Amino acid sequence: ALNAMQPQAILVGSRMAEKYDELSSIAPTLDMSIDTANIYESSKQRLHDLGALFGKSDQAAKLQQNIDGLITETKSLTEENKGTGLVVMVNGNKMSAYGDKSRYGFIHTVLGVPMSDDKIADAPHGQPISFEYIQKANPDWLFVIDRSAAIGEDGIGAKAVLDNPLVAQTNAWSKQQVVYLSPDSYLAFGGYYQWMQDLTTIKDAFASAK
Repeated sequence: ALNAMQPQAILVGSRMAEKYDELSSIAPTLDMSIDTANIYESSKQRLHDLGALFGKSDQAAKLQQNIDGLITETKSLTEENKGTGLVVMVNGNKMSAYGDKSRYGFIHTVLGVPMSDDKIADAPHGQPISFEYIQKANPDWLFVIDRSAAIGEDGIGAKAVLDNPLVAQTNAWSKQQVVYLSPDSYLAFGGYYQWMQDLTTIKDAFASAK
């Protein structure tokens, strides 16, 4: 079917990058995958590349300035030693934690929020965790990705799952410092809108911290 479309170019990323050789036999193929361990530099390069590809380098540069400006504003708040953070994905009744080398590592590496657990296993789907784990890690900030909501699945949402007596014992829950990241953080991480949405959400949360 793709062959019949006779594309002039094919852009791939993430899982589709595994088909690079096969697709490049159909048309010139560009791998636009984001390096999760270095999401800022990688996404900056991708935005630059897309601008060059479509003859919109000036617009791409302006978008990057927007991202960089918002990073600076957000960092001025997150680096004020307002406590540790833990990134958790909720998928139905399953939960996993993500560290500084994951797609959500920018919270630690770019924004400077210390990890409440610096031994999180580096895995594509995160480290499976329990309510007891969250209680023991006791983050001051809980950053949450609601996977089911992001992909449009019905069922219990992340807020309801996390409303648990053990999670309630954490500093994050007691201080109402639970930050829900955008659906794009799961579906389009490293993209312009993901940066702008999540940085704004994090900036606002830290600005109103007690």
